[in-house]
Amino acid sequence: MSIHPPREKEHRCSSSIIKTFGCRGQCYSYTEMNSNLTRVIRSCSCCQPTDFGLQQAIINCKNGEKMRKIVKFAINCHCRPCVLKPRVTLKDLRLMLRMSTRKHWPN
Repeated sequence: MSIHPPREKEHRCSSSIIKTFGCRGQCYSYTEMNSNLTRVIRSCSCCQPTDFGLQQAIINCKNGEKMRKIVKFAINCHCRPCVLKPRVTLKDLRLMLRMSTRKHWPN
C-alpha cells in the first residue's frame, strides 16, 4: 500500500510503501426461487475482516523530518453476511444530528 504525505507537504516529502493485509477468499452464496415461484430467496456471504491490527508508516521528508501515519490492517477474516446498506461514519452522523436539531433550516 502506498502512503502519501498531506498535499501541503507533498513537494518536500515522499510517499512510503508498506505491506498490509486484507481479506480474500470464497464464501458460500446462492439465489433461488421458493417452491411456489413467488419470491427469490438469497443467501450472501462475503469475506470480511473480523480482527484488525495497527501499523505505523513513516514518510520521509527532505529536511530530515519524519511523518508517522497509523494504518489499519486485517488480522483475521471470515465469511459474514454481505451488507448492502452503506455505512455511516461518526462524522456524518454528528453532522446529521447537528442539522436535525437546528431551529431554522437553510433554504
